[in-house]
Amino acid sequence: MPSPFKEDAGADAGADAAGDASDGGDPTLGPPCKDDPQCDDGIECTFDECDEAIGRCRFTPDDTLCQDEVFCDGLEVCEPKLGCREGTAVACDDNSTRTIDTCVEATKSCINEPRDVDGDGDPDWSCGGGDCNDTDPAVSSKQLEICGNGRDDDCDNAVDEAGCSAPKHDKCADALKIEKSGQYVMSLGAAASDYGASCAPAGLHQDVVAAIVVPAGAPQDVDVIATVSGGEVALAALGQCGVAGSETACAKGYSLDKGGMLARVRLRSLGPGAYPLYVMGSGVSDVTLKVSYMPPSEKPVNETCGTAEPVVPGVSVKTSVIDAKEDLSSVCSGTLGELVYEVTLAAEQDVHVWATSLDGAGRPALAIWKADCSDPKQELGCNVATAGHVFARALPAGKYYVAVSATVPTDLDVLVEVLPPTAEPADETCASGAVPRSQQEHRRAARRPHRRREPRLHRGRRRCGVHPEPPGLERPLARGSHLRRGQRRSVAAEAGLCCAVGPDRVRSFGADAGARARTQGRRRQLPGGDGNRQCGSDHPHRLHAPGHAADPGAVLRHLRDGGEDPAGGRVFPGQHRQRQRRLRRGLRSR
Repeated sequence: MPSPFKEDAGADAGADAAGDASDGGDPTLGPPCKDDPQCDDGIECTFDECDEAIGRCRFTPDDTLCQDEVFCDGLEVCEPKLGCREGTAVACDDNSTRTIDTCVEATKSCINEPRDVDGDGDPDWSCGGGDCNDTDPAVSSKQLEICGNGRDDDCDNAVDEAGCSAPKHDKCADALKIEKSGQYVMSLGAAASDYGASCAPAGLHQDVVAAIVVPAGAPQDVDVIATVSGGEVALAALGQCGVAGSETACAKGYSLDKGGMLARVRLRSLGPGAYPLYVMGSGVSDVTLKVSYMPPSEKPVNETCGTAEPVVPGVSVKTSVIDAKEDLSSVCSGTLGELVYEVTLAAEQDVHVWATSLDGAGRPALAIWKADCSDPKQELGCNVATAGHVFARALPAGKYYVAVSATVPTDLDVLVEVLPPTAEPADETCASGAVPRSQQEHRRAARRPHRRREPRLHRGRRRCGVHPEPPGLERPLARGSHLRRGQRRSVAAEAGLCCAVGPDRVRSFGADAGARARTQGRRRQLPGGDGNRQCGSDHPHRLHAPGHAADPGAVLRHLRDGGEDPAGGRVFPGQHRQRQRRLRRGLRSR
């Protein structure tokens, strides 16, 4: 039913309708124009220019200006009169019901993985895998058949068949006894999940037990590092085996840059006795334990700025980042907690902090803080790298703090250095850097090639000129070019013995400091030299070299040998034979 009310279309309605008709449906066309500055649609992703062929503005969309660095949401597009709009998301569907289709932003690609509900690495056998029970991670075609448990562990349709495996060190009563430093290998194959720990993730469904034995005598520290090539790993120490409430330490695993995982626990000041250690993991890979018996120690207390340990500049500090808690909110925070050291400056100085991993297990994470470490704005700089380095420039006298962490538990060598203060480079920050041209200016410049006037050569006339260059830049000059107003000048000798070094300066590359070149043009006094150092005369064929009057062939040999100036300069490129003939004529006419 039509509305009984009349609506005013507005003053622009007719113009819009007329514009649509005249545009012929082309959304990139705009109003009339005579040159580019008249065309601006206010849309950042369009290239605005005046189409002189039709006398209309043209706003060409450029999709590349809309991309947001996110792969999985698809390619963004530039819509005329609207600006950037989201595109179509990446479709990873492979049209198979057997796979889980995922777009992975980290790798900017799609993956189509077979269904694996329990996450044991063996897909459901109804989807092409070998897992006969996809709800139990301890059952799959990758597992070993365990004797005496009454189930088909390896999905071969047989239960407890011949050749089944009996787990080793699976219970407290069968713990692996460790009594000295060394490496020990424990197999998770056929092991069940009998115990738990506070830091163990849900995916760790196998565990074995070791007994750390401290002999009679003084207390000792015991450092245990567990590594696996595949799957996950975790360690837990207890006061009494099988009693969850007696847990004294728990260490989860961390991914190594070279692959695999690492977990590390430090048991401090243990008296004589046997201490249970749970080794937990996933899969059937072996776990390697590196055990070190060490003198007793206390857990570091320098975990905050209030308890920071003073450090002497120039003296390296060896420390272990193992079980520290995360107290500071650094921009470059490692995956572990940090230890904090105090640096006191008596005067304004630069501060450099260096750190390397002594065992190569992880990457150091370093940060320099001002007095109030609780405020993230007080962080002066941070860095995470294999060869860790962070510095702060020209710090006023006072106290500063260095936070030391790492990506995995590791031993570090830390060095703090203080050096004389340096000034900040002019382009070190975004605020002080050079202002770049806008996107449209770049594109307009790319479409319009730079017009560079080449030197005009004149037969029989020898004049000197140079293209406009940045101040101080030296370059060979083409003979026979005109000098134009505003250009940097030079007076090139016939043999090419001068070049420009400034707006009104020339540098002689003659055979010696007293060489005088005669060319067509007026005399010019070289700055910084004596009255004999001149380029320019009224004769195009004469070259006087007072320094070589006793040996007229010196200049010729100089050119023949490559034209290198004894003072470190060089002559301009050219044909040596023509130079030699002209030089001989000039010397004979003396």
